[in-house]
Amino acid sequence: MTIKYTNTIEDLVELQNHLLITSKTLKNQMRFRRFFVPSLILIMLIIISFKESSFGPFVLGVVIFSILIAWFPSSMRKSLKKTIVKTYGEGKNNNVLCEHTLEIVDDELRESNPTGQEIIKLSATNGIYTTEHYTFIYVTSLSAHIIPVSKVLEGDYQLFVQALKNKMAHAP
Repeated sequence: MTIKYTNTIEDLVELQNHLLITSKTLKNQMRFRRFFVPSLILIMLIIISFKESSFGPFVLGVVIFSILIAWFPSSMRKSLKKTIVKTYGEGKNNNVLCEHTLEIVDDELRESNPTGQEIIKLSATNGIYTTEHYTFIYVTSLSAHIIPVSKVLEGDYQLFVQALKNKMAHAP
């Protein structure tokens, strides 16, 4: 069973977004970052409010806290996208931003692209996750084969993913 697809920078951004949603460690980091700075600002303004015996700094703190909490997720996604685009722009990345062929052969997943080949035992993968627009086949906890549904060039996407899930479920 074989599938051919292409990856672009947008697909790499999607992988990072998927990691932010699925990784316990990254979710905890984002939660901490989302609340830490706004909480410090709120605490400082509450202290000022008590020292000045004025309700104004407290209200300002609550407003700033609320705005920062609401703004953080979209800001983080935009920042992440900029960072990924900039980082991948620093090198050639010919083995990532290109056409890929994935093939299921016995208990192996074989990937080939214009720069070479990689073979991994299905039992060595870290899982497969399917969203509406992507399938991520994790080969480590941070890297994956990214199959964008809209960029499949050859092969039956649904059959390939189902066959891969079945093989991975029964891999030794």
